[in-house]
Amino acid sequence: MTIQNYKFSDVLTEVKTRLDEVVNDGLWTTAELNIYINHAMLRVAMDSRIPLNDISINVTPNVSVYKFPSDLEMPLYLYGPTLWGQLRLFPTFLLSLDKMYGGMYQWEKDSSNDSQAFVPFSYDQFILWPAPSANTTVFLHYVQQPPQLVNGTDLTNLPLIAQKLVVIFTTYLAMLKNDMQKAQTFLKEYKQRLVSVQELTRHMDQTRPTVMVPANSFDRSMANPSVRAYRNSRRYF
Repeated sequence: MTIQNYKFSDVLTEVKTRLDEVVNDGLWTTAELNIYINHAMLRVAMDSRIPLNDISINVTPNVSVYKFPSDLEMPLYLYGPTLWGQLRLFPTFLLSLDKMYGGMYQWEKDSSNDSQAFVPFSYDQFILWPAPSANTTVFLHYVQQPPQLVNGTDLTNLPLIAQKLVVIFTTYLAMLKNDMQKAQTFLKEYKQRLVSVQELTRHMDQTRPTVMVPANSFDRSMANPSVRAYRNSRRYF
């Protein structure tokens, strides 16, 4: 038996089978389930962090604000050219930068150093700080947004091992309309299968944590905002 990727119609059929509405529309219309399927696609991509993609971004001197690619679901990290010493920049936050050294570090000032902070601040834009000092190309490693499925023959860009998750989460979303207890059963199944998918694909992302505070070395506890705020509040007392 040949194992094939799910088509949009295959996902819809399996969801209807799980809901016991294979023949005709009943409590759920086909149009409604189509919406749930596309929502589930986004959720699976976000939870499993697949599929991944890399794209080049041209940076110019003294310019800090750049655009994300249109198909971005979640940024993972930027990695630079030889000019940056192959440095990897992981996403951080404006508040984290403001709290550096107890809030006494003015990160907004110009600097002649290479960029040290990668700050997503909008759904389609990010800041590089300090602003690049030369023309070069950096690369963004990110989770791709799944394309919307419309026609019955449309295929998802999720790998085969993650496509079953779309069916399970779609069923969970649909069952919220009718039976909360059954919906929780599907959610539990989704979480259990998600762990298996993450274990099978973890070798694809052998990187450091995806959220880092700007520093010369990484302290795992500082990724926790409450721990970081407590330490910063007591740094000079």
